[in-house]
Amino acid sequence: MGKERIRIAPQKGPQADFLACPANEIFYGGARGGGKSHGVLLDFAAHAFKYGENVNGILFRRTYPELEDLQTKANKMYPYLGAIWRAQARHGCSLLVLILK
Repeated sequence: MGKERIRIAPQKGPQADFLACPANEIFYGGARGGGKSHGVLLDFAAHAFKYGENVNGILFRRTYPELEDLQTKANKMYPYLGAIWRAQARHGCSLLVLILK
């Protein structure tokens, strides 16, 4: 059986606009389920592919369950992009995720 092909792309509208924005810092809000987390993970992956293994990022969440949800999304998405989500950075790109209280 051949490899399954999956296309990972932003949703049309605000998520696509977010990913196309050339700014370094972007404030992007909205209701739950709008694709913000997915967009942020795609944005970090794009930076990692563009700039290599020395890329670093930081992402805040308000609660631990929100952080776990983000990690679950990364674990599902990143293997399709040829990347691996690790709880601790050993080498390569790193994305620091923190709880903000």
